[in-house]
Amino acid sequence: METQNSDTIDIDTLKQYLNLGIKLIPVSIYDNKAFIRKGKPRDFGTNDINEIQSLINGNGYRNGIGKEGKINLFRFYPVDYGLVVIDIDRHKNKDGEIEKNGLKNWLKIEAKLNLPQDCKIKSHTCRVCTPSNGYHLYFKLKLENEPKFTDDVEVLYTKAVNVAGSKKEGKVYRLVGSLDAIPTLPESLLKEMIVEKPPKREPQPTKLGRSPQNFSNGNKRLSDEEINAYKPYIGKYLAAKGFQINNIGKTNCPLPEHHTNGDKKPSAQVNQNFLHCYTSGGNYNIWDIAKKLNNNDFKAAIADVINTLGRI
Repeated sequence: METQNSDTIDIDTLKQYLNLGIKLIPVSIYDNKAFIRKGKPRDFGTNDINEIQSLINGNGYRNGIGKEGKINLFRFYPVDYGLVVIDIDRHKNKDGEIEKNGLKNWLKIEAKLNLPQDCKIKSHTCRVCTPSNGYHLYFKLKLENEPKFTDDVEVLYTKAVNVAGSKKEGKVYRLVGSLDAIPTLPESLLKEMIVEKPPKREPQPTKLGRSPQNFSNGNKRLSDEEINAYKPYIGKYLAAKGFQINNIGKTNCPLPEHHTNGDKKPSAQVNQNFLHCYTSGGNYNIWDIAKKLNNNDFKAAIADVINTLGRI
């Protein structure tokens, strides 16, 4: 069993997240289940090491937010960065006996699937030892739906994850390996996951006049429901338009007005339903991008998306 060897926040580990472009979201000092402020958690994320150090020191950031005390815990959303985190729980009851042993179930999965060495728990190249003596196993993968395991092995994708280097209730999340060595989730492991289907959407009445009337491919109209249905395909659309998306979901920003001399180093993050530009701080869906690529003509943008991706 691997145990914690320090109760001190590990700044060097936190920097590894920042080097990957991951913004860290501070957690309230009063409640380790709540974020630092009410609202949209991602709005409070930061990739500024000076802000993080200020929060850890108890000096707060952004007009004094977090000055109530020293911040010890930070989180991020794996889905925003093309990552999946497998959470292997090992919880004890009040008598000190293990009542939730995800490790036992995970080892069965390893044996069944004969996973590569860098994906097995003992030799995983990017694993985190949690304060409850459990593990977070990091993998690269972009999904359209929410996956999950059963039996005390949880997949964290759209849920926030406590980051290595920070601490909870006095115990540090300790990184073993490196965030530069995250393996790709094997196909056999993906098939083993139970993938939840998105909830069935009730048909919405079409609001006449909201969408263009004629497209170059002969389509008459898209309903509001159809317009929303295209949003999760922003990555496929960008790829089809020639944008290279790397293994952590970053690409060159397609919005030239955000970059004086062009976006030479990929600085835009492709998420499930939108693209986030770190320079502008804004989020842009497939229609925002398509409109920009089609001379700000929304009619042409819809025709382009349909002609590129087909009917959804």
